[in-house]
Amino acid sequence: MRVFAIFLSVLFILSSGCADSSGDNKDKSSPPQRYSYIVETVPFPTLPEGMEHIDCIFISGETIYFAGFTATNEPFNSSKLYSVSIDGTDFKELPNYVTGAHPPPGAKIGIEFIKYLYSDNDGNLYVVEDSSFSAIGEDFTIYVLENFCNLRKLNSYGANIKSFDISRATNQPVSDMFFNLVTVTGLITDIAGNIYISISPNSNLIYVFDSNGNFLFTLDCDETFEQKQFVLTSNGTVAVRRWRDTTSVLQSINIDLKTWGETVGLPSNVKAVYSGNEDFYTLFTDDLSLYGICNQTGEKFLILNWIETGIIPDSIEQLSVLEDGRIVLLVSDNNRYSDMTGGDIVILNPVPYNSASQNPDINSKTELTLGTIMLSSQTQAAVVQFNTTSTTHFIRVIDYSRSTSPDDKTAAILNLTTEITAGRAPDILDLNGLPYDEYISKGLFIDLYELFDTNDTFNRDHLFESVLKAIETDGKLYRIVTDFSVSTLMGNPLVLGSYPGWNIDEMKAILDENPQADMPLGPFFDKIFFLSLIFYHNMDEYIDTVSGAAHFDNDDFIGLLEFANTFPSEVDWDNVDYQFQQEVLATGRQIMAGPGFGDFYTLRSYITDFGGEIVFKGWPTGDRNGNRFRASGGFAVTTNTTDINGSRDFICYILSEDYQQDYIKYNLPLSKAVFTELLTEAMTVPISVQDDVISQENATKIMALINSITRTTGHGEGDIIWNLVSESASDYFNGLTSAGDAARVIQNRVSIYLSEQTG
Repeated sequence: MRVFAIFLSVLFILSSGCADSSGDNKDKSSPPQRYSYIVETVPFPTLPEGMEHIDCIFISGETIYFAGFTATNEPFNSSKLYSVSIDGTDFKELPNYVTGAHPPPGAKIGIEFIKYLYSDNDGNLYVVEDSSFSAIGEDFTIYVLENFCNLRKLNSYGANIKSFDISRATNQPVSDMFFNLVTVTGLITDIAGNIYISISPNSNLIYVFDSNGNFLFTLDCDETFEQKQFVLTSNGTVAVRRWRDTTSVLQSINIDLKTWGETVGLPSNVKAVYSGNEDFYTLFTDDLSLYGICNQTGEKFLILNWIETGIIPDSIEQLSVLEDGRIVLLVSDNNRYSDMTGGDIVILNPVPYNSASQNPDINSKTELTLGTIMLSSQTQAAVVQFNTTSTTHFIRVIDYSRSTSPDDKTAAILNLTTEITAGRAPDILDLNGLPYDEYISKGLFIDLYELFDTNDTFNRDHLFESVLKAIETDGKLYRIVTDFSVSTLMGNPLVLGSYPGWNIDEMKAILDENPQADMPLGPFFDKIFFLSLIFYHNMDEYIDTVSGAAHFDNDDFIGLLEFANTFPSEVDWDNVDYQFQQEVLATGRQIMAGPGFGDFYTLRSYITDFGGEIVFKGWPTGDRNGNRFRASGGFAVTTNTTDINGSRDFICYILSEDYQQDYIKYNLPLSKAVFTELLTEAMTVPISVQDDVISQENATKIMALINSITRTTGHGEGDIIWNLVSESASDYFNGLTSAGDAARVIQNRVSIYLSEQTG
């Protein structure tokens, strides 16, 4: 057990009428009661040998229940149930649990596993079991005999109390529920023991049963239902998170009237809702904080700030508030980004607030501010890890979108702009969603090259120079990214030619040589998508931001519109599956792939699809140099920073090998050493067969590609102009105008827009 003794001087808001633990006679006019927290982290117990992951998990009071599956050489394998105390002790298998399904006559192999687990307030367990049993023919063909999906109620030792037949009410025979991939997606019980479930498909429907399993009624959510939308409110009723246009609400279910009950408003940026307690009707979290809706006032109150606890909200698998006020979390491991394989148990212990109990660790550090309008998990991870490792500085996050609708980016930018104008710009800016080129032109950012050169422990030569050059402005580095992806078209060199680069006419020539390629880029490209990618890779040809001139009214762009019009009007998503994708590749209907890659798993899959050889042609451009980086957003240090060394240290930290190795999971790392490590793994560790590894020849091509790219795509920079282009292009694609007329309209509209910006 690790107790970090981190005192969080945050409000556990039991205020303005929120009931305290001593009774309901609290003076509603009294000031908020404040609590600090001691953060206690308990490693999850080591899983039994052979168990690779946990199937489902649930906190019930001071006990955590979970199911695990371990494959053996036995003909029949099944899940087991386990429990562990929240302090990590008393880890055991539930002795009385036996799966409810039994092999039918003739079954030779079978699998039985728990797909869902829930515990009610009385400590009873509810499990959903999926089972499949098969026979083996004389020719060793496997024949499915029976499939089962059972809902069962167990006691805390795993012994069966009752089994429920939910198939009749859901119009899904039990034997078909597994086979047809119909599974329970949500389950909860109210204080009276009534059972509420949702299943997939038809997950917009909620089925309600009484405590004996008798069907009562259904309710339609009008939208796809997810488990984290189910909560037990403080009054013992079940409520569901729903959406009203862009508004998020929590709506209870009236069991007596068999319909929807009262509605409580929620912010639109809520990530998850949690069951309530005697103080709060419900709890919910956004990207930054945990809140409760006070039982007595109905108001939203801040409970704690996740950054200060060192927790990333996306890593939270379960959250429960105990009767004594402790908050218990289950957070996923592998740097908070993987499926649950154990992770940590985190207990937030409340202590009375006073000046002496404020966090001494935080208070002894110099505070920096980081501003954002789109707080992502990756930014949270960067701040949390920096705060944990730095002995001198602590970063406080300012989210300028918190007083606006999450979809109203303009309002969030206005909030930030107001602060910048007033001289209150944060030390560091998260540039995700921001017009950073505009800020650069106004001199808001510091040249990071100068900062790098003042850090004795940081060497920028350890980063990809090509990526840095691509995001420079006039030779200065005003923003930095932690990762990037490559935007390119790729295929077999025997088909596309062995050298990178081409223009539109040369691309058309390749297609003319391959008349069978009616889906040349695959089934996911329609007219508008293809045109958008060409636009963003050729922005310099179409727009002169210095002079404010536009270049759309010409034969080349008209020809591009006509070429884009040969693609499908829209993607037939209902008929696109993995088998179909492999079919169009195998038959030559698809001869190239895009829009690029951001990891080696995807890239080596493409290489395998094209027979083990690859050429990175890039997107067709006038200068035949159409390979690009996608490296939008990032971070910048403002000229308003109060501590330039601390801001520099944060930037250097997120570029360090340790951070890049642990936290860059969904793109290519900027660190050359970490990139090389991933590439080496892709060359030596196959996905499934040996042919899936990247050859030395292809690895050389990859490194040459990365080092040769000099520009980024225009995504995030030319979005307003693209909207003007796409509107008129759509008129042409829909037969409302000619390609020439569409080009002239685009020329006129973009010219007016550019003149307004440069004037």
